[in-house]
This record gives sequence, structure tokens and C-alpha cells, in this order.
Amino acid sequence: MADNSSAPAIPANIRDAFDQAVNELIAWDRSGEEPTVSIDGKATPISTIAHLAETYKDTMPVNLFWRLANYANRSRERHAAAVKLSKDSSYATGAWCLLQWIGDI
Repeated sequence: MADNSSAPAIPANIRDAFDQAVNELIAWDRSGEEPTVSIDGKATPISTIAHLAETYKDTMPVNLFWRLANYANRSRERHAAAVKLSKDSSYATGAWCLLQWIGDI
């Protein structure tokens, strides 16, 4: 595993918003607009939250990783992302997956 000690840590507001974005993606039935979550008091699309998180190499908490992995494994189309996620459980990879799946309409 790479040494991420020199990389900046994901800020708490982005970390929390990303966690909520994952929940919203999982709950989204694809009807209507892309879900939003609140970051700094502003409703923000989950794709924007993913873009904010995509540069952070911090390892996601186990519960967040498993929510993403379970979601990935529910669909054959998401299998490649599940494999990538199993090899790298960073926020950067989680954000890449989220962006892939938002576009998976």
C-alpha cells in the first residue's frame, strides 16, 4: 500500500457529504433529478460531491466501503468497478465509482 502520509487528509465536510452521497445514490431509483446532499449548508449534486472527493487517497471507513461494494455487486454492469474498489478502498476510487454509477442510467 502506498504511503499517503504526505497527502492532505479529506476534510470533514467533504467526507461527511460523500458518505451521504453514497446513501443517496443507493436510494435513487433514477427517476427525477440527480440527488443532492448538503455541504456547508448548500444543496449540492452527488456528482459534485464525488468530484470534490476524487483527489483524496485516504482509505474510506469500512462501513462506507462495504456500502459501495454491496451496491457494486448488485449489478453485472458494475462488476469492473467492484473489482477496482476491492483493490483500492480510497476516497478517490470511491468517487470514481460514484461518478461511473451516476452516469449508469
